[in-house]
Amino acid sequence: MNNIDPSAPDMDYTTQHDRELSVEEVAAIEGYSEDYSLYFIGSASIPPSSPGSQAESAVNQFHETPALEITKTNSQLQDKRTSVKPVPGRPIPIKTIKRRVSGRYSNCPRPWKLELRVDVDGYKPAKMFSGDFFHSSGSTQSHFGSFRVDAPSISVSNSQLTIIGIAECTWNTSYKKVRVVIPIHNIYQPSANANVTWYTLTNKKGAEYVCLFESSYFRTIQLEQDREEDVAAFTSYDTGSLPSGGTSRTLSVSKAYGEAGIQIQSAGTANVIPTSEANANHKWNNAELHDAMETHFSLWKNDPHWKVWLMHANAHEYGTGLLGIMYDQKDKQRQGCASFYQTINNKSAANLRTQLYVNVHELGHCFNLYHSFHKQYMNPPVPNRPGSLSWMNYPANYNNGSESGAGAYWSSFPFKFDSMEIIHLRHAFRNNIVMGGNPFGQGAASDGHATFMENIIDDSGLRLSVSTPVYVPLGTPININLALENISENSKQVFMDLNPSSGLTQITLQKPNGKIITYHPPIRQCINPDLINLESGQSINESAYIGFDAQEKQLFDMPGTYQLIATYYTPGGDAIRSELSQIRVNAPIDQDSEDLAELLLGDDQGMLFFLGGSYSDSLRKGNDAFQEILSRFPENPLTAQVALVEGLKASRDFLKLDDRNNSYLVKMDESKSVKLLSSLIINPDGKFGLTPQNVHNAKRCLAGMKYGNEINIKPIKKKVIAKA
Repeated sequence: MNNIDPSAPDMDYTTQHDRELSVEEVAAIEGYSEDYSLYFIGSASIPPSSPGSQAESAVNQFHETPALEITKTNSQLQDKRTSVKPVPGRPIPIKTIKRRVSGRYSNCPRPWKLELRVDVDGYKPAKMFSGDFFHSSGSTQSHFGSFRVDAPSISVSNSQLTIIGIAECTWNTSYKKVRVVIPIHNIYQPSANANVTWYTLTNKKGAEYVCLFESSYFRTIQLEQDREEDVAAFTSYDTGSLPSGGTSRTLSVSKAYGEAGIQIQSAGTANVIPTSEANANHKWNNAELHDAMETHFSLWKNDPHWKVWLMHANAHEYGTGLLGIMYDQKDKQRQGCASFYQTINNKSAANLRTQLYVNVHELGHCFNLYHSFHKQYMNPPVPNRPGSLSWMNYPANYNNGSESGAGAYWSSFPFKFDSMEIIHLRHAFRNNIVMGGNPFGQGAASDGHATFMENIIDDSGLRLSVSTPVYVPLGTPININLALENISENSKQVFMDLNPSSGLTQITLQKPNGKIITYHPPIRQCINPDLINLESGQSINESAYIGFDAQEKQLFDMPGTYQLIATYYTPGGDAIRSELSQIRVNAPIDQDSEDLAELLLGDDQGMLFFLGGSYSDSLRKGNDAFQEILSRFPENPLTAQVALVEGLKASRDFLKLDDRNNSYLVKMDESKSVKLLSSLIINPDGKFGLTPQNVHNAKRCLAGMKYGNEINIKPIKKKVIAKA
């Protein structure tokens, strides 16, 4: 089923074998032009022409003669071709290849630089244009604003293309009407310039720009790929190796994005990262990955720029189901991601296919693309599309209504982004897509208000519940417990993972001031979710820390009542919604509790709670605050989660780099870890914010250090299936 999204804002050309279209064909499809002789602009006796030349006049005169008899049929309208019947004694015209006009144009700063993106022919033309203005001052240049024209009128003559439309701008202006004129050249001529003129809605003329053709790509990105030692980074995959729904070709990551109109250039830097940075167990945790990006991403800077980091690693401590992570954290939004090869490391066709998919998918998140089953959070919101044959869907989550699952996905997958995602990649406002720009979801997601307030009729036979602390002091790190239960009489197939970081569960909350927020985890974990059959009366359970948000930072940062709803997405695309939960955050009662709350509510502290501790220099303020808390408030119930984070951190080695890029090992501090973690298993109910999972993690860590004989440790799984 190729036509997967009839509600997408542009036509889906997959039924036309995804071939490239000429600007004349696009104009004909839309009814902008009835001059089908445009497809034949030369003959064997007429040389290539330029606008206004004698040759062009000869071509026009040639078309006016009865030498050609042109007919149009319904089938030709479908194929976008014109049949030509030769007339005896007249030469048969030869089709001259036209140069495509779609791509990127720019002018010389004066002091305004305009970067224009025209998208009217070629592969999946969106029939729109967009651009960015930059202001130059001396040798510096700053981004001023973005604009987009979604539904312009397009007219095509023998010599030029004219596009006119009303722009949506990020700045206030009365000049919203834009006219773009581009001469149509043949393949033997250089690309033409684009002439851009701005008008008011009453046609008062504004600024004019002449933009030179710069590239057939709409955007250009620099990609730095680093790899863990002993990990062979992905290079390419032949899509014809296994059955699929697309044409057979050899794809690399850069070629996959190139097909969508995005040029990915190699940054020329490729570091090899020692496995020792992943600790003694050779499995990365989020803190170590965070530090690796801070340390090894050579092109990183704390500003918006078209540079991104991809790390090829072996394994994550989360387990074999985790195939990739997109980083999204304080300041450095969407600049890096990682792929894990533990289960896909050999060169079989299936593994190479998955490697290609994972790397393209994770970089898609860096471009601010949502999962196909989370499209309702885009701005403007659209229905979720579990049936989308896109890089951004999960194979196991694929469901088009008639077939579902990974097998159906791969057998039909064309190895492409869908039409809406292509529009985002080519025409999203700059800050909504550029790495280091807006946080993940901002500009690509709504504020979650509709999700929070609307009622859903749920006949799924599943029930999602959320357990939260009821009353907590200000500063408490908030953990929640999620449970999914089968309340029907029949077996239900569900995904095993409930953690919001994996994207299958969405948390929406309303703060005491009325603001509604869709929770964005600081790190996105793209997993290969396990499917299980949940029998009647069975449930799956999981704990999650949700106190720190990638966009809002500290979520529970004010006294008052918070309301929370969780939504879980099934393999069939059903949205299972929990009942409303409430958390009451109490104001400090004295100076000590006020000081403690201030020490707990820093951004670095929130990231440390999410990561489970880190020695990263970028989080130094948070670590210093934790040490002050342990020193000043050792008996306070709020100190428990700080003790947990510091105890887990002290239980493992951590490899760091100094200012000269020399590595040194921060050794585990076993005595400190045992002291801190042991304090948590004594009367855990009297400590604010601790969950049974937190206590179990402390016990498991102590057991690993051979202190388990002194405490009662029962091995339990992260997700527990139990009779209700």
